[in-house]
Amino acid sequence: MKIRSSALMTLAASAVVVVVGLVLAFTGAGIRFLAQSLQGAQLTQMLFSMLAVVVLLYVLGFVRYDVPSGLALGTAGLHDQLVTLALTSILSRALPQSYAMPALVVASAVFTCCFTVPVLRESRLIGRGMSLREHTRDEVAQMAVKKTLPVLARVLAAALLIFLAFVVGGGITMFGFVVPLLAGIIASFLSATRVTPYVWAAGASKARNRR
Repeated sequence: MKIRSSALMTLAASAVVVVVGLVLAFTGAGIRFLAQSLQGAQLTQMLFSMLAVVVLLYVLGFVRYDVPSGLALGTAGLHDQLVTLALTSILSRALPQSYAMPALVVASAVFTCCFTVPVLRESRLIGRGMSLREHTRDEVAQMAVKKTLPVLARVLAAALLIFLAFVVGGGITMFGFVVPLLAGIIASFLSATRVTPYVWAAGASKARNRR
């Protein structure tokens, strides 16, 4: 299964962020909280919850669409949650977190569905409507991204404005508390436009070659 090089580069950049964030989270530096620290058992529970979300997203994509869609949605869930955790860990040095941080990291799966599912649905619609002798699956995925990008960008802009309101209304402390949500939205937008459509394309191409 060959994945588009630009998607692999994005995954590599995300992996660097994830490694740095996880090193901070699991070493003495830890994640900085405003009132209390995260216990080892809580961190383990969060990781198991993240894994459960990845499995559920794969099952959702598989049951609703097909195996390539399940693979893409599961990949998006894994990428988005890890990047969200990593960015939160890094930013907690300056923006202490609330005790609800683990739940907010796992909740990034909501943004994964909001951004990735429309792109996957559009990819399948475009793929069914054109000859694959003229266009590759990668090209179909790219068309789907271009078609859905205006809507996704407006959703992202609206979300960023809401977070700006948090800063204005609640100050820096409130903004720190919603950092996991902000990181989740950014990670989900990135994966939906740069990674998971091409994971779907690679999976769909492999399935077609087998037939």
